[in-house]
Amino acid sequence: MGNQLHLTYFFLLLSFIITGSGAYAHPDFTKLFVFGDSYVDTGNLEKTSQPWKEPYGITYPGKPAGHCSDGRVFSEFIEPPTPYRFRRCKPIEQGMNFAYGGSGVFYTSTNMSAQIDLFEQVLEEKLYTQDDLNDSIALVANSGNDYYAYI
Repeated sequence: MGNQLHLTYFFLLLSFIITGSGAYAHPDFTKLFVFGDSYVDTGNLEKTSQPWKEPYGITYPGKPAGHCSDGRVFSEFIEPPTPYRFRRCKPIEQGMNFAYGGSGVFYTSTNMSAQIDLFEQVLEEKLYTQDDLNDSIALVANSGNDYYAYI
């Protein structure tokens, strides 16, 4: 149990270091593009899924909003971009969140390849210009869903 806890702290610290160093490398970014799983998903799951029901979201934003937590997810501490599923009805000036709860890199729902495909589709639709991309940063977060898929 102790080794598992130390390993968890190590990876959490590593994710903050990597994310922080990326933000400092480009401190004037205006857009954030997020790829990953439930640790950074801000509402891309279907409205019938559990994160759209109480008790999820009671602490923040005050009602269920599709977050796989009761409070903010990791990407919201940086700059909360619009979830992909709301791209047509909410502002996209701050970027876009393609993350999907339960996803991973390999054989999981809406895996990383599918999220990148959605990003390419958004670029083909010309929702963002080359200048937007030059002033952006990407956050990629992936937890243990790939491991869980094989257990």
